Amino acid sequence: QSAFDHFLALDQYDTDLLGIVRVSGSLGTVTGNRIILPGLFFEAKARLPFVAQEKRTIAVDVQYARTTKDDVTYHVPIGYKVEGNPQTDKIDWPDRANLSIATSIDVNSVSIARNLICDYTMLDATEYGNLRGFYQKMAIADQQQVVLVRSSPAKSN
Repeated sequence: QSAFDHFLALDQYDTDLLGIVRVSGSLGTVTGNRIILPGLFFEAKARLPFVAQEKRTIAVDVQYARTTKDDVTYHVPIGYKVEGNPQTDKIDWPDRANLSIATSIDVNSVSIARNLICDYTMLDATEYGNLRGFYQKMAIADQQQVVLVRSSPAKSN
């Protein structure tokens, strides 16, 4: 479940607008010694456009260019360590769009930053293949996971 809580910087035009959402419920999957979490939290259940449709005969109008930035930090529970994480990656569609994913790990946390820039508004149908290819790569990148594994207990003599 999720519930919108409040905005930060709503009255500041020169800074990013932040929406605070309270989330509860099951976030990931527990299997034996592992916890599997969505690496890109906000994109884990997203349905991306243009992936399923193979061809298009009319122009694509997305109405406005956009930038989307997501930063998520998972705090690693005591007794666990990071076994797998989203790979730092960059998907580029020159002069049109790019997606970058950056991951940083320390003993207590995993931070993942996702930055999507779409610098187009109207695309001719002849560009649809490139648009679809970009979104297909993005769909794969967005499904990466964080895997936490239970640390081995220290052996005593």
